[in-house]
Amino acid sequence: MTEAAATPTTAVASLTFPEIVARVIKTAQQPVAIADIKKTLKAQGVAIGGKKGHSDSDIEAAVTAEVGGGTAFAHPATSAKGKPRFWHTRPKTAAEVVADALREKVRLLGTDEVVTDKQLGRPGGKKATPEATAAFDGLLAEMQATGQLFRRGKGYARTAPPPPKWYETDPGKKPFDALVKAAQKVTALGVAPLDDLFTILRSKLESAPTPRPAPVVTAAPPAPVTPPPAPAVDLPAVLKLAYEHLCLFVEFRDRLVELPRLYHEAAKRLPGLTVEDFHHELWRLSEARAVQLHVLNEVRGASEPHLAIHRNDRLYYFVRWN
Repeated sequence: MTEAAATPTTAVASLTFPEIVARVIKTAQQPVAIADIKKTLKAQGVAIGGKKGHSDSDIEAAVTAEVGGGTAFAHPATSAKGKPRFWHTRPKTAAEVVADALREKVRLLGTDEVVTDKQLGRPGGKKATPEATAAFDGLLAEMQATGQLFRRGKGYARTAPPPPKWYETDPGKKPFDALVKAAQKVTALGVAPLDDLFTILRSKLESAPTPRPAPVVTAAPPAPVTPPPAPAVDLPAVLKLAYEHLCLFVEFRDRLVELPRLYHEAAKRLPGLTVEDFHHELWRLSEARAVQLHVLNEVRGASEPHLAIHRNDRLYYFVRWN
């Protein structure tokens, strides 16, 4: 930058040039290239180019500093000849893209619709990298373990398969199959219509003595054993699982989840979860850049504000996992 840079507009006059560039990246609706940042700066009245304006090198240096500080992330270009782009959110990995696609396909499934894993988006061809395949298989198994998806024959569905009939499983299957075969033999003789056969069979069963049930031999109660120690609770994993479950709903398609909803969903999986532990863990994850906490400006519109995080006169009411 030259010694006498032009004065920015009133809106950015109190900010340094790197802070102005950082704000452009943070408020962008999508990843932006250096040329896009330059265009936005000019629109805001920031002097760019010439003897008194900021140079392209100044912009690149400010962007590099943001990336180095972890407040901006490089995104791939939109074409082979395109330039790198930058945004306040890191780009999704191939595994995250596959997982997001699977969640969306499951969300759109009909109540009794059954689909194959290929229809759910199992990676194939060039997209079938070890990372993408592992992400798909891992999330598919997690959804089945948490009741979000059920195995139905060779496919999957959002609803569990109906329970088998009593005559399809033991102990009723074998005697019922024998009864069907006997009825088929009698019917084949042609001695009576099928309806008569049912009538006679019913009367025989009603007049037959009811057999006594076999005596039940109760085993001696086992010796008391010391219960194993309770496993350590992985609170971040519980919160992430509750978050991913909520993201299946239409209202959270943008993956920005309200903290009160997240607390209640996590409490279902971890009874006894305190609000204090909930807040402490989310703030720790935020400082570790694992999540983004967002402020609610209209505090009066907050539902259950005590479940949101109050810090520095702000109400952090939303969370989005990175």
